[in-house]
Amino acid sequence: MNSKTVRGLASFLGIALLAWPGLAATLDDIQFWTGSGTNRAGLVIQWNTPEVLNNTTVPVPLVDRAMAWGYRFDGVATASEMIAAVLAADSRLFAIDAFGGAVFLGYGYDLDNDGHFGVTDGARTFDSVDFTAGRLSNPVLTTDASRAVDDGDLYWAGSSGSNWLLWHEQGRNGGFTSAPDRGSDPYWTYNSTMWTADHGQWRLSDVGLSDIALKDGSWVGWSISAGGLDYFDPTSPGSVAWYEHSRAPANPRPAPRLGTTCPFAADVVVASGPFGAEPYDDPTAVLGTPATDIFDPWGEWPDGIERRVKLVDAACNLDPTQTKKLITTLQNGSVVVVRFEQPVEDRSAHPYGIDLLVFGNAFFGSIGYVDDSTDMNALMLTGDGYYEP
Repeated sequence: MNSKTVRGLASFLGIALLAWPGLAATLDDIQFWTGSGTNRAGLVIQWNTPEVLNNTTVPVPLVDRAMAWGYRFDGVATASEMIAAVLAADSRLFAIDAFGGAVFLGYGYDLDNDGHFGVTDGARTFDSVDFTAGRLSNPVLTTDASRAVDDGDLYWAGSSGSNWLLWHEQGRNGGFTSAPDRGSDPYWTYNSTMWTADHGQWRLSDVGLSDIALKDGSWVGWSISAGGLDYFDPTSPGSVAWYEHSRAPANPRPAPRLGTTCPFAADVVVASGPFGAEPYDDPTAVLGTPATDIFDPWGEWPDGIERRVKLVDAACNLDPTQTKKLITTLQNGSVVVVRFEQPVEDRSAHPYGIDLLVFGNAFFGSIGYVDDSTDMNALMLTGDGYYEP
């Protein structure tokens, strides 16, 4: 079999880590929308690590991540209705509430997109089937000792420990086409008399969710306080952190649309040759899943033009749909930059610790002819494999 080389992919490997979609600075940048109507509002949830971990054993969030969702409506709508609609629409987002939904104690997100989520405090476990429209209401759960059942998910919950803080845009009059900017100050400015705080264009809400009336261009945000507030001891480390070092949500990333979190490259952003000769000159060949079945239009195989990819049958240029699957990038400067729909992150929880794979067409030689009926467990391989540089 001839080797279809995919050379120069060291440069591709290095830049692929930059391929997460841009920040959701404006309502137009938001990807995930629910509701209907001419008015638009934004929801931002930020998982951030508390500064002081008092009165809690909840594991710190997997990553520091602010994400944005959009809500469309006509007439009168509230922040409570928006959050309920987003939770019901996005099957990856889940929440723990109490007092009829007046208080939210926890938020989680199925970051690894495996369809599996839930929470446990060690004594009780609630899986995804226990959530209704994304919500677990009034559970018998010690929130300050809870964790996500899936270590690959974003999660935080707290009541005596660091809690979720509710924000809205300054003035609560809408009109913000961009997400409120918390500005250059590292922390909020807390007003102990009014029990509220300002952080740039964000205002810590002094009313409940159902009292926040949405207008076109309204924004509602959640962030995690810097420490657990002790009402009886304002000088404790947790209280000092809560009062002095809490923050409004950061500029968010767009929550991906459902069905768009494929772990493979989704779009070519930049392609600069020279590339190989036709048919190995199409940069879009790097998109989507790698080939598991291959198509040979040149008739090199006497038993047919379609084969399964095996140790001794490397990926051909085409799959059975005749979609190109390989490109030759030459070593004198070829570059392909791609965008992923989900983040590419350095996480030890990934299988074998691998965060990113580049699929080529490496293969082994073998003794004897091989086709799809060959018993690969009994096949004798010869020599070393043929690897890509």
